[in-house]
Amino acid sequence: MLLIKSIFQIEIDSDMGKITLKYILFLVSWCFITTAQALTLSEIELKSYLNQALDARINLSGISAGQLEGLSITIIDAKPGISGQRPVVLDYEIKNDGSGHYIQLTTNAVVREPVVTFTLELSWSEGRLLREYTLLMDPKY
Repeated sequence: MLLIKSIFQIEIDSDMGKITLKYILFLVSWCFITTAQALTLSEIELKSYLNQALDARINLSGISAGQLEGLSITIIDAKPGISGQRPVVLDYEIKNDGSGHYIQLTTNAVVREPVVTFTLELSWSEGRLLREYTLLMDPKY
């Protein structure tokens, strides 16, 4: 505060003047703040049941068109969680439904285990994100 006073040659004697100066400095500093968007992944929306091909969706937010072009997605260790059967082969596609981008996850084969666990790795020019998902698949009634 003393440095600012000496730069601008401001003499403040009252408490009201100190409050006003703080308010002005706050507003000036607010003008220089840059916004930062961070890529985030939503919870997974499971649209299929046990003994069906997997159909799930993960919403992406905070992503620009430039980041989307350089986005690399890797699915790590997709496996059933209980019996240790062979790994589940997950396919993905980035789609846009008008309200935003999302990752569509599917399988060609039927999922016969009620628990599927996988890690999703997203890499782009500005960072990297890892997130683990566990799916509990209910039987269709």
